[in-house]
Amino acid sequence: MMKNVYKHAFVMMLVGFLLASPAVAAAAFSGENYQPAQDFEMEDLFEKILEEGAELVFANIDQTGGAQVIYGQLGIPSDSLGLDLPMYDGCIVMVLIATYGEFLEYVFELIGADFFGGGSDGDIFALQADMFSLDSIFDMLGTEFTLLVNVFLNLPEGESRSNMQEILNHMGAGNLGFSFAEVFAFRLDQSFFPPEMEITVPFSSLDIYIHQVTNVDAVSTVFETMDASGFLSAIDETEFTDADAAAAGLLAIPDMTALVDMIEGFNPGPAFVTAADYAASQFGNLTLEGPLAIAAVGYIDDQVLDTTSTQLDIFSDLLGGTGSVDPLDQGLSVVIANMPYNVNVTDYSPKNEGLNLTFYDSNSSIVFWNATGLGSQTDYTVYLNASGLPPMITLERSFNPTSCAVGESTTVTVTVTNGGTEPIYNVTLEDLGLSTIYTEITPSGTTANSWPMLGPSESQTISYTVTFPNDGRYTFPGAVMTYDFHGYTFSKDTRKDGFTVTSDLVGLLSQAIADGWPFTGGVLGLVGLVGIYSVWGLVRGRGGSEFYQM
Repeated sequence: MMKNVYKHAFVMMLVGFLLASPAVAAAAFSGENYQPAQDFEMEDLFEKILEEGAELVFANIDQTGGAQVIYGQLGIPSDSLGLDLPMYDGCIVMVLIATYGEFLEYVFELIGADFFGGGSDGDIFALQADMFSLDSIFDMLGTEFTLLVNVFLNLPEGESRSNMQEILNHMGAGNLGFSFAEVFAFRLDQSFFPPEMEITVPFSSLDIYIHQVTNVDAVSTVFETMDASGFLSAIDETEFTDADAAAAGLLAIPDMTALVDMIEGFNPGPAFVTAADYAASQFGNLTLEGPLAIAAVGYIDDQVLDTTSTQLDIFSDLLGGTGSVDPLDQGLSVVIANMPYNVNVTDYSPKNEGLNLTFYDSNSSIVFWNATGLGSQTDYTVYLNASGLPPMITLERSFNPTSCAVGESTTVTVTVTNGGTEPIYNVTLEDLGLSTIYTEITPSGTTANSWPMLGPSESQTISYTVTFPNDGRYTFPGAVMTYDFHGYTFSKDTRKDGFTVTSDLVGLLSQAIADGWPFTGGVLGLVGLVGIYSVWGLVRGRGGSEFYQM
């Protein structure tokens, strides 16, 4: 088994181009548009990707046989965004992010637990370890939210707000179909930083607006902003929209030059690695000009492989693909499968190692395909011996009723089932997270249990009742099970769940119809990050127009 830090670095290198990192060149791509050469220039490839576009399918299989899948595109601004319109004057970045379940937590685990803290001086985000806690951030954000964030540079407050309203109108009815409610806005300038911090900002003002998307499935809408050619024509979008945990993200930069100029002029002080140094080390002399768009969608699936599996078809098994799988007509298309250490990869298809179009790294268990050079395919397949994987285990949590009023109760049932042909041993099942968040709540019933063995086709359950003293959106952290199989210990958990308690059932129905329920947990969490806490208005989905001075 390879060290996690090495595997994180390797995976991040291959996925990094979706985050505008030129590390995409590491695999020495070949094909009609990308030929390997000894005098290979990183800047030339990155510039070509920004000009012609790129797409990626990344499929990760974890040690329990579960799947995490990402599809993304880079450098392909959609006309629907209108990034060249005057309303984007002064806007240096626009971000749309939507998530439910724990998909974001998976992303940060993938790139390394120290991404936000505890790093060395050479890390990109060498922050003090006690400044950020991923667990606390996700607890505040919740697991279900859809937010639009826009940042404007060096504009009068009135002008930035006017441009923001035009963008909201453009992304609304008749175009992408979004409806928005303003969560908060604030203005950042030199007066925000105390003199003793010795921080000089390279701008006169920075206006940040955050809006809640209230009416549409943002995962589907992000798909609509993508270029329709390439892999997208072979992907069934419902694999993402119907998953228990999924996310979508859109990063739009109307003017790369303005953004890079701001980064290069920012001096955050000795506690941080300067963004200018990082940009210089990554981009060299590359001239970046906008606009640029990056769009990605992802989902987490329950167990897709078990001890009897012999192959994994990336598109048909994970993406609902049918028919041929074709790369982009122009640009770079890549497929990556990251297999767990307890699976023996015996072969893969298509295969063309002679021209550097494919490779398999046995240390990291990563299979790589340069789809641009391979052309049209029926699928991308990994053949394997999965005897090291556990049998098919399902873990489900249900609520009855699924919502209630203050003073009423719900019964929570967690069920584990062994769907395989072999027994598992030392099974433990716990659902203890609710009381750690809400100390005033004491569940009645069984919240934890254990069994020495769970045979084939057998199930076990725990069940408890929760009575809610107040209304609001309650978070149920995932229930967790552990078990032994063939000398190894495995763990599995459910997704986080939100449970809505209202003062009356009529209010619950009205909120669900009018506000695009559920969304309030994420909004409250994000507002908490900046010290703006208006519970009642946000729970009721109230928009706002206040401009908060930071």
